[in-house]
Amino acid sequence: MGFVVREGRVQVVTVVAGGAAPAVESWLWTNGGRWVVTARNRVQAFVPPASLDALSGLSGVLWVERPLYAELPEPAKKAAPLKLGTLEVVSEGVEATNAAAWNAEGYTGSGVRVGVIDVQFGGWEDLLGVELPPAPMTTYRAFGGASVVADEVHGTACAEIIHDLAPDAEIYLAHIRTLNDFYSALDWFAGEGVDVVNMSLGWYNTGPGDGTGQISAEIAAWVAANDALFITSAGNERRAHWQGASTDDNGDGW
Repeated sequence: MGFVVREGRVQVVTVVAGGAAPAVESWLWTNGGRWVVTARNRVQAFVPPASLDALSGLSGVLWVERPLYAELPEPAKKAAPLKLGTLEVVSEGVEATNAAAWNAEGYTGSGVRVGVIDVQFGGWEDLLGVELPPAPMTTYRAFGGASVVADEVHGTACAEIIHDLAPDAEIYLAHIRTLNDFYSALDWFAGEGVDVVNMSLGWYNTGPGDGTGQISAEIAAWVAANDALFITSAGNERRAHWQGASTDDNGDGW
């Protein structure tokens, strides 16, 4: 049914009213919940299945739902094993964007903090000081129980490209899987003074596809509040979707 299960617990989001979130959080920890993350009016956790009925009946709980998960373009490629001593590789993006000329004029990202939101960060620690900035300038944080898998490197690759384009910028890696994690990552970036965010991910059924909807509204509000720039991918699913007008020719209600 699309639910993620971990250590015998199922990941769900509890949507709450008013100030009910702290009480729901406390109940979850007491009743076997793990990796509890609260963002906005949504409390996310891995919950024992036997506790779900009781959770849905708590005071202030509006409903319990499956989390909304971020998606990568398919098929996601697996990375080859990292070879120690590999020389630094310059991204194709440097030439394509004429970044070298900008760097030569002193535009190297110095003083800028760049956040990368992704679902894969395999191998990031092995690349510090080579393909990524050294440890003091690269910070990683996982949300909602997200964990690193060695050969899943999409977000790591995005960060490598950013480092090639702006070698003196600080990079903040936000490892997410769900909408709740995404909200938490934005809050973290705001607290760290991040200036630019890159998110090369897709989200299904969060709006009509015209730049509006809950995620677009959240990004717009975050950009305005933090005087920042937010860059996201476009066209990842351009060959895998259809849009148009439908007509109920046979009158069956569909």
